[in-house]
Amino acid sequence: MPRKRRKVEEQDSDGSSDSDSEGAGNGADWIDGVSATDIAQSKSVKLPAKPSAAAAAEPDVVLSPEENEALKAASLQSGTNAAATKHIAMDCEMVGIGRDGIDSYLARCSVVNRYGHVLYDEHVIPKEKVTDYRTWVSGIRPKDVSRKNALPFERVQADVMKLCKGKILVGHALKNDFKALLLAHPRRDIRDTARYKPFRKLMGGRTPGLAKLCKKVLGFEVQTGEHSSVEDAQVPMAIYLKYKAEWEQRLRDQVGGSSDRKKEKELKKARKEAHNAAVAAKRA
Repeated sequence: MPRKRRKVEEQDSDGSSDSDSEGAGNGADWIDGVSATDIAQSKSVKLPAKPSAAAAAEPDVVLSPEENEALKAASLQSGTNAAATKHIAMDCEMVGIGRDGIDSYLARCSVVNRYGHVLYDEHVIPKEKVTDYRTWVSGIRPKDVSRKNALPFERVQADVMKLCKGKILVGHALKNDFKALLLAHPRRDIRDTARYKPFRKLMGGRTPGLAKLCKKVLGFEVQTGEHSSVEDAQVPMAIYLKYKAEWEQRLRDQVGGSSDRKKEKELKKARKEAHNAAVAAKRA
């Protein structure tokens, strides 16, 4: 099994990194991408404009299966543009290896553009014996990862690395996908719906699962049976685009705040150096 992590692109120039973006956790993370660290780090923040606090408190609207599928179809794919875009979304499905299938191994990776059209969707040939296909949640079956129908891990890793380079990457609990792919991505270019603080507030301070977040924000159900990595990439993209203006403004405000603090620190340092120089001159 590959151990060396490859970078999609260099990290921020100051060397900062985010453990959640690089992939951490244990075998229990593969279902919801929820860890004790995620929950501990959640803080109270202002709710986004949509939906309002009042709307969030209202009972969820119950849709018929037909209505749910119609709303899903209308929300997850738009237009006919199937080309790569500045914003792309990714999701991976895993199978279990090792004793009792506790350890996760990449089995499928899907990438969509901002319009929900599939840019990449490939299964992966396992390098170790699969002990749990997790079909009930992964949708993966033995034939899917056979040599006839799947690609080597290194090929998929290289393909995804190329697709993601220079892109804004959207997803849900992307740390699990990065861990499976043995890749990283610049923190500034990640938009993770599991990490966005207003969504945590919306879900009562907890790290939101994708299915519950989708129901709350987009109004329809997903992951009601076997998961699809294509759909699980389309959903975070649709959620992100709905809040794109607010999300990007928050990021600009954070950068501006960091810049102001840096300038203040530099000014204090300059004043201190000037004071010390004046003192030294008097003593001379």
